[in-house]
Amino acid sequence: PVTVSFVAGGATHSGGHCEFSVSYDGGNTYVVLHQELRYCFYTAAPSAGGVDTVRNFTFTLPANLPGTDHAIFAWTWVNAVGNREFYNNCGDIAIKGSAGSYTGKKVTIANYGAGYPVIPEFLGNYETGISYYTTNITQVTVTGAGYS
Repeated sequence: PVTVSFVAGGATHSGGHCEFSVSYDGGNTYVVLHQELRYCFYTAAPSAGGVDTVRNFTFTLPANLPGTDHAIFAWTWVNAVGNREFYNNCGDIAIKGSAGSYTGKKVTIANYGAGYPVIPEFLGNYETGISYYTTNITQVTVTGAGYS
């Protein structure tokens, strides 16, 4: 398993939709590895008593994810409350494994400007914009040369 940790503090905007993804081509194509939909940073919906104490996200990388000595790991987030923004943070990583390819969901980009969908404030409805993450999706394939 992989754990991604965030420092406590900062605005969590009542949660929202987060994705963790990786690019093998310098940031042109990102494939999603994990999603935290609806309540990113929260234990549950704030209206149901959820609190913003979640700062660690643990997930297992796909077994057939190819290895590479250079990839870009990304975290993206569309907040539930506040200005309609798209948050993104990246880091360089290496992935141990053999050469190959992996096909999965293309990262969701919204609230980024012309040509991208706008996900409005959730106003308590945490299904807002969920279709961009679950049904209106595009598959992409990434390829790695292997790394040990």
